[in-house]
Amino acid sequence: MTYIQANFCNSMVDMDIYWLQICAAHLPADQFIDMCIDMFGVREWLSMLPMTPAQAAEQDAMVDGLLTFLAILVSSRTNLGNDELTQSRLEVSTLLAAGDKTHSQLLELMPERSGNAHTRNFETVLKEVSTYRPPPKGSENLEQGLFVPKPIVWEQYYDPLHVLRRAVHRRDFHSSMDRFTS
Repeated sequence: MTYIQANFCNSMVDMDIYWLQICAAHLPADQFIDMCIDMFGVREWLSMLPMTPAQAAEQDAMVDGLLTFLAILVSSRTNLGNDELTQSRLEVSTLLAAGDKTHSQLLELMPERSGNAHTRNFETVLKEVSTYRPPPKGSENLEQGLFVPKPIVWEQYYDPLHVLRRAVHRRDFHSSMDRFTS
């Protein structure tokens, strides 16, 4: 189990982002950005001084991390305004964006919420954002059908930053980007 897995995201990563949003809202913007630049250690890399190729590769990763952090901080509405139904749509769409899944996989990967609000809306949202694809006929193996995202997922609900935040493996995020592109 990790920090961002469904069993812990409500009490860990989502709450950490929420508290950082509260802190950022109570500090002057330039002071908060200045602190973030220092925490990520990229101040010297934001200058125009020449660098070696090794420094440039490290700089790219650190600046990418800073910009991703700031984008998530600004765009996340998990605890700031999303109602239960909207959040359920976002979570199911996020799971389907990474790959087609069985009903049990989707239910298991849904983030735990206090009061299990996500299970109240799960079936309704699943019908709204996915199409059921039955297992292949004539298969000798016992296979379950898969839920495939409807076009509305890509047109309205796909949020790459949310997928990145929920992805346990980076390949899930890259898979969602490939699926979005195609």
